Amino acid sequence: MNGKIWEFLFIDVIPMTPYQMFSMIESHYRQLKNSDELFGNLNVIVCGDLLQLPSVATRTPIYKQPARYFPAVHLWRTFNLAELTENIRQQRDTTFADLLNALRVAELRPNTLTFCYLRNSLSLPISLLLTRPFAYVQIKSKLDGHNNAVLNEYRAAGTQIFKILAKDVLLHAQRNVDNANIDKSVPKDDNKTGELLKELEIFVDARVMLRANINIEKVLVNGAMGNTVEIVWPLHRRNQMCATDIPSVRIAFRRDGIHFIEPRIVEFTALHRYGNIQRRQLP
Repeated sequence: MNGKIWEFLFIDVIPMTPYQMFSMIESHYRQLKNSDELFGNLNVIVCGDLLQLPSVATRTPIYKQPARYFPAVHLWRTFNLAELTENIRQQRDTTFADLLNALRVAELRPNTLTFCYLRNSLSLPISLLLTRPFAYVQIKSKLDGHNNAVLNEYRAAGTQIFKILAKDVLLHAQRNVDNANIDKSVPKDDNKTGELLKELEIFVDARVMLRANINIEKVLVNGAMGNTVEIVWPLHRRNQMCATDIPSVRIAFRRDGIHFIEPRIVEFTALHRYGNIQRRQLP
């Protein structure tokens, strides 16, 4: 959906949002709507229990503006308070509330465990998971395992899957090392490589997610999901000729239409003070 036609913005669990993040959200929507008004003149509704203790990782509560933001507008003070006095959550179904109470006192009964297992997506056959939009997992290793299982299911069905390797080049080298031996100086954490992966696997009709902002006005932003409809190889090739080939892709983003996504180049700091590394990869 085109972000320019949005009128409302809802943010839940607001006590867990630090002021810095709140300020970045406000700035993002001003850019998206191309407006000088706060939040791009959107109607903003934030929800949450204001008596809830903030997250340990939340350094600055949303209601406390850090000194470095002075004399900017105190965003929290621009809101009006509306207190809800009636609890209508799960009024007619106490199953979820009973589950939480059982977990709280460590008294899970057989019927409670059965309820949990029936809703555990990863306990279902992988063929059924392929038709589901999301599968929730707790840690990255389980996510990788799930993704590999999905890829293996497509391979078994005869789908042609391509492995795309990032191209890394050492820049401003401060020590004696060449580009053929820079793997040890590349961070393993994707968050330290400009969000671009060392390698990824794609195929036509693959469900994919952007890991970087491409075009804010077109809502091609980090987290946007779609399906690959075409893989465009360099030099008008019909297929992957070399392991180092990095294609462009056309992705269908539901209501936002089909967009052409090209490889992106980012620069990040190498390990062991080797200098900087430039990486080229699909975002």
